[in-house]
Amino acid sequence: MKNAEPPPAQANAAPPPSASDTPAEPLALKAHHRPPFIEARDTILAQYGVTPTPDELMRLLLTSVPPWQIVRIFEEAVLNITGSDLAGTNDEQFVLCL
Repeated sequence: MKNAEPPPAQANAAPPPSASDTPAEPLALKAHHRPPFIEARDTILAQYGVTPTPDELMRLLLTSVPPWQIVRIFEEAVLNITGSDLAGTNDEQFVLCL
């Protein structure tokens, strides 16, 4: 059975909004975490004339950082393990040299 083509008015209709199009909840970060994202917003605005909000930049960073990098940041910030104490593997994960 052959599918009928939609009428022309429906062919150009915008798709229904997806769940990701709904406004996001505000991020629960303390004020002292915001300045780097505000500075990044200002830099992007100066260079490109348009910019996401600081909250959108935070979300971009949070959704684009790979797990190995989060572990690395934790090791350096909390465990005080520096880059010279870590050895890289082929898949970019860093493990403690024993």
